[in-house]
Amino acid sequence: MAAAYALDTLDHPERMACTHHLAQATPHQGCYAAVDEARRVTELLALAVAPAQPAPAHLWRAIEARVSRAARGNGRRHPLRTPVSARAGGRAKVKQHAHR
Repeated sequence: MAAAYALDTLDHPERMACTHHLAQATPHQGCYAAVDEARRVTELLALAVAPAQPAPAHLWRAIEARVSRAARGNGRRHPLRTPVSARAGGRAKVKQHAHR
């Protein structure tokens, strides 16, 4: 669990339990050492990965153009640009809420 704690991958209750355990006056023998070792490994892992390169500016434009061409080729409109009522075959009813 020390590795997951160091990588910050525990869910909230698990993380709180570990934090509480480490804050006790007498945690289990070796807990601090295990967390310290896991943190050192985590730091080394971060150095072992090449920095992320941003995607070329044209990439997302090219993807969008390809998706649009495919949608036009199928005789369908782009799903995000089609009104909800049209996507539901005209059956969608919008529920209106009274504002107070």
